[in-house]
Amino acid sequence: RAVMSLPRLCFTDNMFCCIQVLPPMGIPLERHTGASWNQGMELMMERCLDARYIITLDYDTVFTRKNVENLLRTIETNPEIDALCALQMRREQDGLLFYFDRGHSDKPKEVAIPVEELRNPSLPVLTGHFGFTVIRVESLKKVPKPWLAAIPDENGSWGQGRMDADIAFWRRWNDAGNTLHVATRVPVGH
Repeated sequence: RAVMSLPRLCFTDNMFCCIQVLPPMGIPLERHTGASWNQGMELMMERCLDARYIITLDYDTVFTRKNVENLLRTIETNPEIDALCALQMRREQDGLLFYFDRGHSDKPKEVAIPVEELRNPSLPVLTGHFGFTVIRVESLKKVPKPWLAAIPDENGSWGQGRMDADIAFWRRWNDAGNTLHVATRVPVGH
């Protein structure tokens, strides 16, 4: 099943992707509208706990049927992968939407990836995104709730040093012993 939080008015290219790709594949799409992205996503994910996989989508991600097939094939043929996100660029700055577990910091930095690793269908990462990600439901069930809760900075504020709900989710995901990979052959628009 697929889940997406979106505003009342949305990006039409994404809607055409959803309409043209998901129903013909037999993948139902659930949506939530409202100001609280994290609460809506968590509520929808809770409703999908009877599924094998949950595909999370952002309302500004564009994708094809081949992208969906490649994500599902990669996670299905690699049981050690608990969640798999597509390659997706940041909007306001250069770089991809994930961090490696290689001297991780919360600040973007350049990391050299050996060519041999890029030949793999996926790479393990520490954090990813929810723009186009497939999550193994049996692995999600191991993560304590709340799944998508932000964490304030050390002063209890929401400035520099806070942890947004999506990043906090991936930290909880890792703490539960789950893996996250990025699919090296599934680039999607953002």
